[in-house]
Amino acid sequence: MIKYETIGMIESSEKNFPNIKAHENIKNWSLITVDFTNKVSSYADNTTKKADNLFLVDNTILGDLFSYNGIAKDEMLNCKSLKALDQQFLVIDNCHITYASGIGYSDIDAGTTLLGVGADGNFEIISSETGYSIYFKVTEKTHLNEHAVKAQIIVA
Repeated sequence: MIKYETIGMIESSEKNFPNIKAHENIKNWSLITVDFTNKVSSYADNTTKKADNLFLVDNTILGDLFSYNGIAKDEMLNCKSLKALDQQFLVIDNCHITYASGIGYSDIDAGTTLLGVGADGNFEIISSETGYSIYFKVTEKTHLNEHAVKAQIIVA
């Protein structure tokens, strides 16, 4: 699960058009890009994960069931523009962070660890913000449903 730090973040964020479909079965709270021409989502690749056309899937209409059961291919998505959430904070469960081999939650340092968008729809630890249009700075280690981090969204 991912939680907005303040309820106002939901109100001030931009939503996508109601006709963007999931490109495959995906987890709620996935990080995606949107092809507005073909009206379909995709996971970021090495180029698009550094762009500013990044969104957080927030299908909460049925509650937390989406977090556990996922969103089926071709279902409509509720996408939050990360660019519109600049300087805001997210609390991110550990299950939404993909770690490189030999790296884990214990290697995250509040105040110095940076996260980027991974190719699997999760967050990933990055060594530098260079080249990223949007990245996340971990400000606190905490708990939500499990180990979690609080991270600030930064639009470069």
